Amino acid sequence: MKADYANDNILTEYLDSAKASLHAYFYENYAGKHVAPPILDPPRTAGPSKTSSRSLGNESPQKVNFTARYRKQASTRRDQLEEYFVLPREDFDTCNPISWWVGRRSQFPDLFFFARDLLAIPG
Repeated sequence: MKADYANDNILTEYLDSAKASLHAYFYENYAGKHVAPPILDPPRTAGPSKTSSRSLGNESPQKVNFTARYRKQASTRRDQLEEYFVLPREDFDTCNPISWWVGRRSQFPDLFFFARDLLAIPG
């Protein structure tokens, strides 16, 4: 949007100010307050049995660290607003904003709730 009005200094200043206000409001009220919903793994089918290799006596059974999925992952803080701003534009005529945000809830957990609250304002 900024590139569309590069020659209009007043509008450019206003856009910068509005973006700064948006960032401040988002960080004060939404950032870091929501967790992405868990992504469920699809059920796995049983693979080939390991008993044949064990019966040979040459190989030990495969070791699996079953507690690895429960370890807390180091969270890297990322700027969801800036990540959102660099996404390619969607087609205005075909994009459903509600469906779009529901589909990106895991990618933008805090921003999803911000958008939900904005979209819930009666028009």
